[in-house]
Amino acid sequence: MLSLTCHRLHDIWLECDLEGDRRIVVKEETVKDIYFTRRVRTLILDSVHLSEEYLSAKPMWFYWGENLHSLELHNCEIEENSFLSIIGKCLNIRTLHLVNCNSLFMSGNLLVKPQDLEFAQNALRHVTELNLARNRYLSDSLFNRLVTAASNISSLSLANCQLACHPAIYRRFYPPTQSTPSISVFTFQNVLKFIKSQNEIFKSIDLSHTLVDSECLSELCNIPNLTLNQLYLSSCDQLPAAALIAVCRRQRELSTLDVACVTRCTDQVVKAALDHLHKLQHFNLKSCRAITNLTPLHKNNKLKHLNLSGCENLAASSVHEMLDDSVFHHLKFLDLSACVLDEPTVLSLAKRMPNLQHLDLSSCRAGVTDASFRAICRGLHWLNSLILSWCELVTDNGLGGDTLASIHGLRHLDMCACFQITDMGVKRAIRFLELQSLNLSLCKELSDEGIISLGEANPSIEKVQLSQCYRLTDLGLSSAIAHWHRLKFLDVQGCKLLSDAFLLAVSIHCPKIRYLDVSMCFGITQKGIREFESRIRFPCQLHYRHINPTAS
Repeated sequence: MLSLTCHRLHDIWLECDLEGDRRIVVKEETVKDIYFTRRVRTLILDSVHLSEEYLSAKPMWFYWGENLHSLELHNCEIEENSFLSIIGKCLNIRTLHLVNCNSLFMSGNLLVKPQDLEFAQNALRHVTELNLARNRYLSDSLFNRLVTAASNISSLSLANCQLACHPAIYRRFYPPTQSTPSISVFTFQNVLKFIKSQNEIFKSIDLSHTLVDSECLSELCNIPNLTLNQLYLSSCDQLPAAALIAVCRRQRELSTLDVACVTRCTDQVVKAALDHLHKLQHFNLKSCRAITNLTPLHKNNKLKHLNLSGCENLAASSVHEMLDDSVFHHLKFLDLSACVLDEPTVLSLAKRMPNLQHLDLSSCRAGVTDASFRAICRGLHWLNSLILSWCELVTDNGLGGDTLASIHGLRHLDMCACFQITDMGVKRAIRFLELQSLNLSLCKELSDEGIISLGEANPSIEKVQLSQCYRLTDLGLSSAIAHWHRLKFLDVQGCKLLSDAFLLAVSIHCPKIRYLDVSMCFGITQKGIREFESRIRFPCQLHYRHINPTAS
């Protein structure tokens, strides 16, 4: 009776709206491992060859097509007819991603027929977000046909596209006698014309990894009646600080500004953003090495997402001063990896960001000590992701007592290369019913005693990284994975004491395994690999470099 009740509850859950925005990711090797439900809202197809034969053989469109709100094709081989067939079954999508789908644009004939364009206009009439990132065969003509079909675009991504930005290129392909869009070049000036036509509704653009320069950015931001909410300029190295400051002064409604890896982003840009962008919530300054001062951040305590990873010249004193001046109640995501922090700064951080959910302090060697680790755990109760890789000063004393237990719902824990952690600390501290991802690679004091405890205390694990934990044996790891029935990803490369018996245990206890790395596990043989592959039901990405070279 209990079994029947559980099945009935599962069916009800699948058919009602309680599951919300359900996402399905389909890859070529996992397409057979699909549970069909009519309530999928987001479908992601990754590295799939979408031939006409494939589409006719798979019933996914019957189950999902009419309910899809988001369709994402990543790295897919697809032709024009297949694309039309797909969108004809997905008439309610709001989001369309065609990322690195070069075969779709290679011929230049997509939607060139009037009847195809009319068909696409009907199919894509609800689309407001279009992602064309990493497509090298785009042209002005192709782009214009796509945005004619999807005529309500408010969000556009052209990241990593070969976008010609210099005016001389535009003049070369558009002499005074040229009126039709070029089939040979994709120009920023043509994109700008489209944005001008959509200025009342256009809100977001991603120009990351393109050659956009200060002149292009000025033309964009000065379009009459254009009010951007999101602007992504990651790795746009042609941009000087003055251009970014002008953006902040002109587009004051920005809630997201991404200038990661823009080498000429300076303290003045940060100050301008905080002076003028009063609605700023997501600020990405990753690897902006010219930044030294964060004191102006106290002007905006509404930030939700702040990435300062790799800002190696950032002064710890300015971070400390910024934290002393404000409490960041809204901040959910903070990445300070590879920044030079001291212990007092981390102690202050733990007091000033009470609702933080993601914290990355990787390689902040001096700042993360036993004392600051305990402060993080006791002050940041809502963390679900804690990344402390290469924080070498953390010891078992920091993990002692119920320190980590103060965090209520931790799901991702990374303590890679925390060399001083031993079985004692692991047994006492890492005990979470909801923990999904754990990285203890290079924790060379971890042995079977600790890994067995991890298996028993953390039953929801899906991803485990134990690379170079060379004291682990078949017995310990086999005992642990017997509790990890959800395990999908396992990296044990360099665990030299493992043998074919471990592979047998994985095939028995881990039916969902999709990635396994046993490289440099010298006790594992080619014969063991072949037997493992014959036992598992579904394809698994298996790495086995430098295993036993003699045994067959």
